[in-house]
Amino acid sequence: MQQHVDSLWAKQKSVQGLFRLRLDELESRKTEMGADLQQLKFANGEWLSAEEKDNIIKWEAMYRIYKGIEGRYKTAVGEGEAQFYTVKSMEKMVKNGSYSGKKEEFKALYQKTNASLAQLLTEAGAIDKEISAIEPTYQRLLEPMATTMERISAKLGEKTP
Repeated sequence: MQQHVDSLWAKQKSVQGLFRLRLDELESRKTEMGADLQQLKFANGEWLSAEEKDNIIKWEAMYRIYKGIEGRYKTAVGEGEAQFYTVKSMEKMVKNGSYSGKKEEFKALYQKTNASLAQLLTEAGAIDKEISAIEPTYQRLLEPMATTMERISAKLGEKTP
């Protein structure tokens, strides 16, 4: 039985490894990008260079991806945490002999947990793939967008009577 629990731990570890961003970091990025895009609605297009316009288009595309991922990511992280405690509980029960003579009960819980972890691994992998695809662009645009937003904020501040 311990071998089965060890295999669940291995899957659990694989799932946890796919959660690269903390939930608050994902929320912070999404919020900041949304605020930037909202402010840019008031900017005059003539204030922006072609490169800045291109960066803004990419920024908006990444914002939409983060916005779309957020709910799925939160659910996956929560499910990962729940599965962690399920596996931990199973391991404790195996070690203290609670499953002695209850092989079918253990087998049913193992199969259910194993299937849940396999499904979670697939979902977490898909989310990680989306995040990994945009992460280099996010990191590359972070500084240029901050500079653009500072300049736009200043120009918008000049316009207020």
